[in-house]
Amino acid sequence: MRTRVYVDGFNLYYGALKGTPFRWLDPVKLTALLLPGECTIDRLSYFTARVSGKLDPRAPARQQLYLKALATLPEVDIQRLIELEVPDGEQVEFKETLPARGSEGDP
Repeated sequence: MRTRVYVDGFNLYYGALKGTPFRWLDPVKLTALLLPGECTIDRLSYFTARVSGKLDPRAPARQQLYLKALATLPEVDIQRLIELEVPDGEQVEFKETLPARGSEGDP
């Protein structure tokens, strides 16, 4: 059975991975282990927000390196949320989509 997986990367990292040896987790392998054997991962959408670097100036570079590694997995497409400040002080989020490797033209 073809399966699509949606991962909240920011909460996955800060809720389960930070401070553990599993920070370089392969979410495709993890979900394949968790799903029944008849499931085949067709697409994994990894949603995340950019880290600020206020507390750790190296954090954005480490996040970018991990996202580049994830982008090499053919099943993964990365959805980065972009936060913009608007004049009245409210924040609006826009989604920036990075296509999976080799998926040009895929729906």
